[in-house]
Amino acid sequence: MHWWTDIRRKVLVEHVSKRQIIRELTSRLQEVYIPLSHRHGEAQMDFGYALVKEQGVLRKVAFSVQFFGVTGRVTQLLERREE
Repeated sequence: MHWWTDIRRKVLVEHVSKRQIIRELTSRLQEVYIPLSHRHGEAQMDFGYALVKEQGVLRKVAFSVQFFGVTGRVTQLLERREE
């Protein structure tokens, strides 16, 4: 057997073994949720940037989202700045 063929076989075996291990580990994963609880008047807020297509033009806009846990109400604010 040629040494190059032997190296290719080892690389293939290692690759297949790693894929099998990854497949086995990912099959065991479960989604986990942390329940949120809020007292009256409390809210959860998040903010950041998003790409929005407006009249065919892709723009970066700032956003904020508020979630009021007791009522389930959500408010959003998008702000576009001219550059």
